[in-house]
Amino acid sequence: MEAELPRAAPDDDAANAMLNSLLLRLERVIEDVRRATEGMPRFVVEARLRAALQAQLPVITFTDADISAWASGFSS
Repeated sequence: MEAELPRAAPDDDAANAMLNSLLLRLERVIEDVRRATEGMPRFVVEARLRAALQAQLPVITFTDADISAWASGFSS
């Protein structure tokens, strides 16, 4: 017999929608910076990524490790 999963409450739906929106914005910023900084040195990519993230998602703090990991994926 399969256990029944709890149903999402209306607050859960709103929270999930907010998280999905934030994720889409984050992915868009990362992709835009990746395209704009193709072939540039990593320190330039990190600086531009940090600035773009602050501009688009100002209330979210990203660690140096986050920025570095994303930048290393598409810097020269």
